[in-house]
Amino acid sequence: MMAQLDGFFSDVFVKKAPAMPENGKKALVTWLPWISLIFGILGIPAIVAVFGLSAVATPFMMLSGEGIALMWVGAAIMAVSVVLELMAVSPLKAKKMQGWKYIYYANLVNVAYSLVHISVLGIIGDAIGLWVLYQIKSQYK
Repeated sequence: MMAQLDGFFSDVFVKKAPAMPENGKKALVTWLPWISLIFGILGIPAIVAVFGLSAVATPFMMLSGEGIALMWVGAAIMAVSVVLELMAVSPLKAKKMQGWKYIYYANLVNVAYSLVHISVLGIIGDAIGLWVLYQIKSQYK
C-alpha cells in the first residue's frame, strides 16, 4: 500500500506539478535538518501543553458531551509527528533516505489528522508539504 501511495504522490507531485528550481532543492536539503530540529523542539512543550489541557478539559467535556476522543487523538497525532521530526534530524543531515521517510511519515500523519478534522487549510498545507518533499526526494540516498 505504501508503494502505491508513493507512486501516486510521485506522479502527482513530480511528474504533473511544477518543478522546484535546483538551487531551491539544494538549499532546502541543506536547511531541512535544522528546520526539522526547530519544529521538533518547539513541538515538545506544545505536546505537554496539549496533554495537560486535555487532562484538565476532559471532565468538563464529558459534562458538555463534546468529543473527548477526538481531542486525545489529536494530541497523540501531534506527539507522533514531533517524534518523527526529531528522529529525522540525523539522517537528514547525512542525506539518507530514512530521514526523508521520517518527514514523509510525519506529513502523512498530519494528512490523516487534517482529513479527520475536515481542515481544508490543513489539507492544503499538507499538499504543499508533500509537493516540497517529493521535489527534494531525489537528493536523498
